[in-house]
Amino acid sequence: MKVLVVDDSPTIRKILKNILRKHGIEVEEASGGNEGLQKLLKDKEIKLIISDLNMPEMSGIEFIKRAREAKPSIRVAILSTEEEKHLVKDVEIDAYFVKPPNIPEFVKKVKELLLSAEKAS
Repeated sequence: MKVLVVDDSPTIRKILKNILRKHGIEVEEASGGNEGLQKLLKDKEIKLIISDLNMPEMSGIEFIKRAREAKPSIRVAILSTEEEKHLVKDVEIDAYFVKPPNIPEFVKKVKELLLSAEKAS
């Protein structure tokens, strides 16, 4: 099982990839919503998306809506600012992490989401 990290910041993607890989979690990354959708459709092992909300080509909300249409069972977590938290009220998500996340809590929740995705499939 894999996590897809979607963020326009290469630094954030690298940090998340290093944290998750350190805990034995496979990571695929995308720099935006269009690339994220392509990777999601190609890779059946992706069970969780961790996405930013504020991205240039496609907002995180639009990306999540399209990802859920393409793969309804996908788990979704947001990693964004506290100020943007109100934006997710109209979209179904499984977790919201405020930047910068508390690493132990972040990893624990990611593992829980992957486990629940595995049980559901």
